[in-house]
Amino acid sequence: MADPFDALRQPVVPLSPRPEFAAALRARLGALLEPPAPPQVRSLRPYLSVADGAAAIEWYKGVFGAEELERITGPDGRVAHCELRIGAATFMLAEEYLVEDVISPTTAGGTTAQMLLDVTDCETVFGRAVAAGARVWRPIGDTHRGARGGKIRDPWGHNWFIETAPAPDRTGDLFYFTWRMGDVAADSAFFTALLGWEYSPAHVDGVTVTNINQPIGLRAGGSERIRLWFCVTDIDGAVGKVRELGGQAAEPVRNGAGWMADCVTPDGVEFSLSVPAAGY
Repeated sequence: MADPFDALRQPVVPLSPRPEFAAALRARLGALLEPPAPPQVRSLRPYLSVADGAAAIEWYKGVFGAEELERITGPDGRVAHCELRIGAATFMLAEEYLVEDVISPTTAGGTTAQMLLDVTDCETVFGRAVAAGARVWRPIGDTHRGARGGKIRDPWGHNWFIETAPAPDRTGDLFYFTWRMGDVAADSAFFTALLGWEYSPAHVDGVTVTNINQPIGLRAGGSERIRLWFCVTDIDGAVGKVRELGGQAAEPVRNGAGWMADCVTPDGVEFSLSVPAAGY
């Protein structure tokens, strides 16, 4: 018997989906099929193998100024694990673990890894390492990276580059400024309560704010409300340039913060130039 609804049926005609729907569906399917992203690396630290753990720990503490954070000693008295910190970096060490083929450079007769230690005074640290028994691979000198340093092998066979990176060029940076106020004691107490400022006595009248990125000198009285100090690398050359450009510049003087020179632009704006001393 014929289906009476056959007469009502329309032919099946494929329809293309809306472009917006198709694009969204492809994006969702692609996200489902993509492999998961690898976990982000949080840190990477050297783990050294040494032949005499206790002696190595004391050597790194005495020569590199390392701070011992943790030590685990096995039943046999050997160092099973130790974590040390030098500046902001940490590294670990343990004595040889032959079950897993972990041997020290002393046993291996060489090393496959080297460390680079960035210090503020490479000559001093390098000399201290050599005096404590390190072997000199390369004496102190200028490196191809622009740093200054040398290379030693410590008594446990690990190689260390000991370097001091070149100081960044701070030319044009604001080095310091003074702020004149009527009552330094009252105003400094106000800003301590408001902003948590801490102070040290200044080399002239007033105080210096010490716990912020940009030091400020709070000074008493005076007609000049604000005075700015700018960094240069060559104080004599900068003073000469001021004069060449029509300004005025006093002869440079040195104090605990470095070389300073008071200057005036051709139209009368007062400022100072400075070559900051180490640590400023």
